Amino acid sequence: MIRWLCAFAMLTAMACSCATSPTASDDWIVMGRYYIEAPPEYEEWYAQVEECLGQRGLFEAVQWYAASEIVSRFHTNFEGIPLAAHGIIVLPNTIVIRRRDLRRATTIRHESVHHILQDLSHDHPRFSICSELTY
Repeated sequence: MIRWLCAFAMLTAMACSCATSPTASDDWIVMGRYYIEAPPEYEEWYAQVEECLGQRGLFEAVQWYAASEIVSRFHTNFEGIPLAAHGIIVLPNTIVIRRRDLRRATTIRHESVHHILQDLSHDHPRFSICSELTY
């Protein structure tokens, strides 16, 4: 039981500290995914990213989903516990957000950067421009 509690605590801590956005859907296990209507604030947060990047995206094209968990198929911490993610994007227009992060502005804006740039990489030269909004 103690080993399970330690593993759960480590997974929870990693999920909270993992601000980066996994981007390759084949690399991630998405559990309990379901479609959601974007709340009004999502469009506001998306517009903030558009303004920051100086580039327009197509918010209306995004298909939003929630998931109970998003964990890596291949990457683990030092104890072998799979890494967790706040959200992922599957280009061109699918964004999946972990259920407990659905109201987390930084997560929504982070995935919005990927969508607007239509780029999965965190190494994109323009990705860091809006880092104060996304981390």
